[in-house]
Amino acid sequence: MERIILFFAFLVVYGLYLWTSVILFNRFLAKASKNSFVENELMIIIPYFFFFAFIFLIGRFFNLHLFTLSILFSNIGLLITMIVWSLIGNPKVPFKEIGGWAGSDFGMKNSWLTLLPQGLILLMIIAFPIIIGINFFSPSSEETIRIMVIKYSLILILGSYVLMLPVFTGILSSSFIDEDTRARYFITQFSGLIAYSLFLSLLFWIFNLGKTGHEFHLGNVNFNHSPQLFLIVMGFLLAFLILPYFIGIQKAKRLKNDYLETNKLLLGNIVEAINLATENTLISRIENLEKQIASEFTKLVESDKGIETGLRFDALDSENEVLKVEVLQYKYYKVARAYDARFSFYDFLNDTYNKLEELKKIEFDKANPTANNQILEKYIAHFKAYKEELSKKDESKGKTNPALWIGIITILSPFISQLMSEIGKSLIEMFKNM
Repeated sequence: MERIILFFAFLVVYGLYLWTSVILFNRFLAKASKNSFVENELMIIIPYFFFFAFIFLIGRFFNLHLFTLSILFSNIGLLITMIVWSLIGNPKVPFKEIGGWAGSDFGMKNSWLTLLPQGLILLMIIAFPIIIGINFFSPSSEETIRIMVIKYSLILILGSYVLMLPVFTGILSSSFIDEDTRARYFITQFSGLIAYSLFLSLLFWIFNLGKTGHEFHLGNVNFNHSPQLFLIVMGFLLAFLILPYFIGIQKAKRLKNDYLETNKLLLGNIVEAINLATENTLISRIENLEKQIASEFTKLVESDKGIETGLRFDALDSENEVLKVEVLQYKYYKVARAYDARFSFYDFLNDTYNKLEELKKIEFDKANPTANNQILEKYIAHFKAYKEELSKKDESKGKTNPALWIGIITILSPFISQLMSEIGKSLIEMFKNM
């Protein structure tokens, strides 16, 4: 009877864990424009709190000192974020909305990479209490049950995190977001990685995967280094943070250069066409230019589903006209649009096309060629100034200083990995012996 009551209590707590996670996640998304320290802290504390709650109910083990230490060490990443935050990017850039729009864009183009993880997470959520129940009611020792609940709780928490990584890497490697946003997303994900690395270390040691390597001495304290865990953490950092980040930088540079070259080419063609035009050939030259712009329009829209979705949102008058499932995406887009390189290019094409239409509709006075030339010179000056403005924007740079803080993180990573490894091993020993 006691086991039945404890398992029922476990199911209630598990339900609270799911409910709290959903509520917090929704609040985090809904308040994307506010970087709340409290909510960031809750995102770290909640997995640890319920992790220990599961062990307490099923493994009949709780140690307040151990719980407090785990929470403190898991906040190392948040502390690093607070320190490095002032070194990177422009604080006024709405990086969460931009990241939200980039994430939804990634989902539209890679539906299987978003739907499959969601399906796997759902299966884990369903399977977790079933597996716990089967093992809990088996004739196993208390220590065996305790180790079992630790294993499966870690798999649930880490699995849910890992299955969300495709979206995070998709954001980091996006070609159209600004570099300040990319830098801030990098450090935010690094903070999360540190929080979850302690879970990884616990899982690593509880499966007895670590082989003791070299022993280090710091005063009277001994540290046993695990090269396997170190390689896993560093490989994870490289595969899911550093590589996507630098891939995104290179993709963004190529996209920006392609757009800039196209812009300059079109403006150069326009200036040349107007210079060479006569009263009889001006209209035909403008129409040829408009065909070039229309071709770029078509190529841009047909090559990118995100552009198609954004233009559909642009055609709506208010949020009330958006489908309920797209409301959050719509909100993200409305803020992120100004920072999206693709829509900056689209606006350039649109403005240029409208300016040519304006020129085409002017009725020139054949009896006053001087006045006509002045009008054409005015338009030529406009397109030349536009070209110079684009060149100045290309030369300007954001406040991001990736070399500095990437170097800091690279130096810190081995020490953090070693620290989490030793803490994880010590915690497992305490779990087994208490």
